[in-house]
Amino acid sequence: MNKNRMVKLLAFALVLSFVFSASPVPAAYAVSSMTPYSSYVAPGTWIQGAEYELNPGQDTAARIAHDLPIMKSEYNINTLNLYGLENISQSDRDLLFSTLSQLGMQAVVRLEWYDGSTFAFNDSDADSVINHYNSLITDVAGASKRGAVAYFALNMPVDDPAVQGRFSGGISSSESKTRQVSYASAIVSKMRTKLAGLGFSTGKLYLSVFYGWDFTYDIPSYTGSNADGYFFNNYSYPASSPPDETASDSVLINQTRLAQGMTKFQSQYSGKPAIIEYGFHTSEFNGGVNPNQTAGLVKTKAAKAKALKATTNFYKSNYTNVKGSLYFGYNLLKEEGNPTALMDWALDYPISGKVEGENASKYGHAVTYADAPASGGAGVKGLDATGDAVAFFNSKKGTSLQIRYACVGNNQLSLYVNGAHVQDIAFTSTGAWTGTYSTKTVSVSIPWGATIRLQRDAGDSAVNIDYVVLP
Repeated sequence: MNKNRMVKLLAFALVLSFVFSASPVPAAYAVSSMTPYSSYVAPGTWIQGAEYELNPGQDTAARIAHDLPIMKSEYNINTLNLYGLENISQSDRDLLFSTLSQLGMQAVVRLEWYDGSTFAFNDSDADSVINHYNSLITDVAGASKRGAVAYFALNMPVDDPAVQGRFSGGISSSESKTRQVSYASAIVSKMRTKLAGLGFSTGKLYLSVFYGWDFTYDIPSYTGSNADGYFFNNYSYPASSPPDETASDSVLINQTRLAQGMTKFQSQYSGKPAIIEYGFHTSEFNGGVNPNQTAGLVKTKAAKAKALKATTNFYKSNYTNVKGSLYFGYNLLKEEGNPTALMDWALDYPISGKVEGENASKYGHAVTYADAPASGGAGVKGLDATGDAVAFFNSKKGTSLQIRYACVGNNQLSLYVNGAHVQDIAFTSTGAWTGTYSTKTVSVSIPWGATIRLQRDAGDSAVNIDYVVLP
């Protein structure tokens, strides 16, 4: 590793240490319109959840410290449905669970993996799954983390064509049904034994239920497994063309179809605790293109905002055994469908345009200062020592970044994108620290949802930041 690269990594490690000292609960947020949940409740009242992509190696610690308080205060989310938990570092996982505990939030620990080359709902497959997640299970079942675990989500991969092909007659065959029932009991029993051995005998276990996107799978009941509950994928599909915000709630969420799915579910699990998983995306986000992936498709963001609350109301009003929902997903933009589209499942949409420095996250000695000539009457100063930084989260994709700044002398800061140093930025003197500002535009590749950090590393010098313009 070259010396300069090592210096950058050490400086980045230093700035992450400031994440832990940042206040986890900002004083106030305005509740977003793009949330399924109209008010906050404790997780034990009703699970108000959302899928959260952890994206290991992409400024994960800073994102955790930034995102979780916003999820609670701005989106009324009390439970995180975690994707990628097994892939993040131990220190990031420790930070995640300590932040959850501080905020009174909980997490769903997903055990999704299975050996796709051999899996056939054999009891031995349950051993393989548990062994694969051994270190994760051991960690989250520990005394410092178990209080933040809502439940373990156990996958029943009935929709995998390779798994279906291992049964004569497919997934709905009598052999498949027998194996599914046996496997459900095996993985629940083996997980209970595992958790009891770790001192977490109260850990809850939920099994997935999926009847296929068109409800054609003839899936047996798993109630004999004595799981603590079940999570059910039940997505809205547009009855014809994607509805917009002028549609009634029942049309917007295709309530008839949701009820059809619930009728099938209730015939097997009536009275059993259930969590619903669902999501929405829009054709508006893709310039009006309608891909063939129509699960959760509505026309506009306004329609999506309305559909979110309509879905929550539908389940709360009609099914007492539904104990919550997990929206898919809080920070997820995903390319899929034909024609390929970037699907805006996210609740927290990437931002573009001007973002004031005083509204960014500040690390180390960085603080807000007042200055009438600055945009918004304020900026950020105090990038005085190695590791001091200002960060802007959740950018739109683009190829340039504009920075309005002030400094005395020709100074330099380091630019990081998703935790990786990408370039050093030279700033020409403005002649004063306040009152007079200049603009610097740099070419840089910025992916969707990126974190942009301006940081003082070894060899850098102080610069005051008025604002940035994201792509």
